[in-house]
Amino acid sequence: MSDEEISFDMEHFNTELDNMKEEVTREGGKEEELVQMVTNIIFTVLWRGKTGRTRKEALAGLYNNQGLAIASINMLALNNKLYTSHALLKRKLTELCIQAILSDLSGKQAVNSEMVQLARQMMENAYDLVVLDDHEDFRKKVSEPLLDGILGILDGFVVFQEGQIDGEWGEMAKMAFDILLECAENSKDLEFCAIATAKLHSLVQTRQEASIEETGFLIYRTNKIIQDTLKREDTDHYAFIVPIMKALLDKIKTPLELTRALPSLNLRQSGCEFFSHFQEHCITEDWEYFINKKIIPLHNTFTAGFLKTLRDKSNIYWAECYEEAKVKNIL
Repeated sequence: MSDEEISFDMEHFNTELDNMKEEVTREGGKEEELVQMVTNIIFTVLWRGKTGRTRKEALAGLYNNQGLAIASINMLALNNKLYTSHALLKRKLTELCIQAILSDLSGKQAVNSEMVQLARQMMENAYDLVVLDDHEDFRKKVSEPLLDGILGILDGFVVFQEGQIDGEWGEMAKMAFDILLECAENSKDLEFCAIATAKLHSLVQTRQEASIEETGFLIYRTNKIIQDTLKREDTDHYAFIVPIMKALLDKIKTPLELTRALPSLNLRQSGCEFFSHFQEHCITEDWEYFINKKIIPLHNTFTAGFLKTLRDKSNIYWAECYEEAKVKNIL
């Protein structure tokens, strides 16, 4: 296989690595510099060492070998004291792979099936890290470069383009929504919430062909976040979420006949007025009934199938990676 078939803009990417090194030098000492260097070496071997008789085999090899590398790191972390968190190493490898995809994409005039497959695999990795990984320190799982990379993939592959609601794109869109909502839900790091809610709000306003099930899913998840912010009396977090809810309710006003279902909800209000109004409205019995009877069935329909199978799929993938690592005596 030629370098041209599986390549990316090394000059651009090396610049990104240099920037990351400068950041590491500013933030930490020799241990952090060592961690960054080793991470870069692992990534380079994974990415540039892709082998296979066909591009499809090479991409499958990259996906499997990345899993082997992360499985090895996780197992080492169980019995040894690592210089840095295994979750952070997993995140950095994911960041580097996504950055490489975007560098490759910037040099192509057209997107081919191999690039789509690789983007899908990296989106699954990001989903596994952000949504499924139960590591307690959210900052070790998520960073601004990771979120920027995920958003770059969504834009570069026009995942949310009108008409792309089924198949590969529909599944990537569902993963993206879940990742953004997970970040929007985080109350300790509102900078991640700000990035995620800005994208969510934009998507809600621009996706004219969104299904009613998708809108119901977003209302359900957004309502859960709002209820939590009100319990904690966290008006700063609430302020990021309520514009999304307003846009969702405006979108679903006619299909679900909100005037009849929620007569006391005033969608003509906006800004600070709606901010205060919805705080009172969302704790009423009418609102609770609306969520239970109208929204939860839509949410369940949207998540049935693909999203429900992702956790099991992830568990099987990691089990196979751990088993293969043991067979190859990596651990």
